[in-house]
Amino acid sequence: MANAYDAKIDGICYNFSENEAEVTSGDSEYTGSVVIQETVTYNGKTYTVTSIGDKAFYQCSGLTSITFPNSVTSIDYYAFAWCSGLTSVTIPNIVTSIGEGAFFSCSSLTTITIPNSVTSIGGEAFAWCSRLTTIDSYINEPFVFGDWAFSGINEEAVLIVPQGTRDAYLAKGWTEDVFRGGVVERTGISINVACYATIYCPESDLTIPDGIQAFTGVVQGEWLILNEVTGKIPAGTAVVLKGQEGTYTFAYTTGAEPVGENDQKGTAGPLVADGTQFILAKSESYGFFKATPSTTIPAGKAYLETTAQNVKGFYLHEGDATSINEELRMKNEESEADIYNLDGQRVNKAQKGIYIINGKKVLR
Repeated sequence: MANAYDAKIDGICYNFSENEAEVTSGDSEYTGSVVIQETVTYNGKTYTVTSIGDKAFYQCSGLTSITFPNSVTSIDYYAFAWCSGLTSVTIPNIVTSIGEGAFFSCSSLTTITIPNSVTSIGGEAFAWCSRLTTIDSYINEPFVFGDWAFSGINEEAVLIVPQGTRDAYLAKGWTEDVFRGGVVERTGISINVACYATIYCPESDLTIPDGIQAFTGVVQGEWLILNEVTGKIPAGTAVVLKGQEGTYTFAYTTGAEPVGENDQKGTAGPLVADGTQFILAKSESYGFFKATPSTTIPAGKAYLETTAQNVKGFYLHEGDATSINEELRMKNEESEADIYNLDGQRVNKAQKGIYIINGKKVLR
């Protein structure tokens, strides 16, 4: 019997049409965490993955998580129906269509994030997702969804919508008869900051809260030169945040001034790393370091991207490049100098503390 798919690549089955690929069902059930790549290569030709086909993951009860690439534009007929192991789904901000029964009876699904790109939701798309309690919608211009799209969801389910759109949602049938926990407007984004963090919001300007500094950044050599943004962060601007450890709320606002050059990019949806992305982390100090390929960068984060070889990372530097040149000069001098600790012992490198370098006491 012939297979119902054109190729199986890394355990995922595809059908091909011209330059596009569609994820389809296979000859065995998908299980565990599945990561779909943005492109696949077969017989020497590269295809862009643009859709999750009809019943692609139908009744895959062992499927626990799914990561979509930022190339998928449609999730089709009963694609994830009866996937009872799924607990949460974030749909990329490029998907326009969620088909009939797409997530029908995903009984463990508790949260769903719907991006502003979605323009249609088919009948029974989320029907009988009995544990679905949070529907986080970023749709700015709501539309009438298909029949019974949200029937049978949890009786305490809350619909969260963009600021200033509640009345428009109600007018299109997104009412508290369907979402019995209420229809509430989103007021901002809350994130945890531990010295440094990053944030990216494609939908709205953000107010920078007290106690937080925000920075755009320009790459220069192995450094990311940080330039402070004051007051408000423009929509679609990825920034580094700096502040004391705590949770901060970035309120939605309008009227942010444009910022200058910025090499940071942002994730509108989860992004599967392919070896060219660098994410905020701490090595010897804070910077952007290479993300392990096939790991997922969460939505709403900043990253740097380069295809250059032998790049270890990009260290954070506040201010202009002049002080970097001085710092490099000092490091070069240290590398050529004899370094001793206060006990008179020679060491290879000055760590934190007081050292004797070129006969002078130096605090590091």
